[in-house]
Amino acid sequence: MMLAERLEFLTWADFVDAVAVIEDAVRREPMPTEVYGFSRGGLPLAVALSHRLGLPMVTVPLSGTLLVDDVYETGKTFQPWFKGPRRLKWVWA
Repeated sequence: MMLAERLEFLTWADFVDAVAVIEDAVRREPMPTEVYGFSRGGLPLAVALSHRLGLPMVTVPLSGTLLVDDVYETGKTFQPWFKGPRRLKWVWA
């Protein structure tokens, strides 16, 4: 199966709905202090969540940061953040 056959493409309305689902999940946990989006794919989602949650965006994630990316496939992007103390917030939708 080709990668394109496994991907789900979102309309803008789907994206807005997904942001609302993630926002709701984030608000049920202790609130993060800021939002970090991984370059390219994670930035639109991070900006949207930053606005919805009223949190600043940061260029370097710190303790209490909500990490955001558009796709979680292999885990390679997040792998460096799995090491060390549990200090970052995670949400999947």
